[in-house]
Amino acid sequence: MSKEFLTEDSRQKTRQLISDAACELFAEHGIDGVSTRMIAEKAGIALGGIHYHFKNKEALYLEVLRRALDSGNALTIDDLLAEKSHLLETVGGKQEAIRRIVEDFYRRCFDGRKDWRKKVMLRELWQSSPSPFLEENILKDWDRSIRFFKMLSPEGSDEDAFIWSYLPDALAAFQSLGKDLLERRFGQEYCERLRKRLVRQTVRMMIAFLDLPMPDNLK
Repeated sequence: MSKEFLTEDSRQKTRQLISDAACELFAEHGIDGVSTRMIAEKAGIALGGIHYHFKNKEALYLEVLRRALDSGNALTIDDLLAEKSHLLETVGGKQEAIRRIVEDFYRRCFDGRKDWRKKVMLRELWQSSPSPFLEENILKDWDRSIRFFKMLSPEGSDEDAFIWSYLPDALAAFQSLGKDLLERRFGQEYCERLRKRLVRQTVRMMIAFLDLPMPDNLK
């Protein structure tokens, strides 16, 4: 079918097929280990379809990074304060804010439909020169977390703010690295229990870091 007879809906579906295939392949093999032909074959389209929708492989890889970094539905402290404007004025409110944001973070991290996301980001971060696009967006995420820390602990140091904000990312990355091995060794059910414990322990660490009293349900 010629391009002029393609509907907008069919264009979008084809673009999505290409993007989905690229996400999985780049996650498994990295940008250097993937060709546009491999992506076209996995997507089930003609090779020319890749170049119709994307200028080159690098442009497609940038699209994958954008998707990997997409946190459009992430819960933020501003969302919580929009619900309860005085949330951070009590110890219990601070505890609740930490718990809800950590739970939301891990919910998005451990979404099985996005396992490729973690692999793409870890692969890229291991590079000696990660993508400036990735660095810029990760720094934005850290800035949001550091701002949250400063709202909870205005007198806290910048170094403590960075360490505190990095805790969930570091633990999630460590769990992601061992996910396949753990599931093979102990089974999926065990790993699911482990993830729930990880959420709980992360909340405990972040509360303790701030010298806040530990809620009874986390003791």
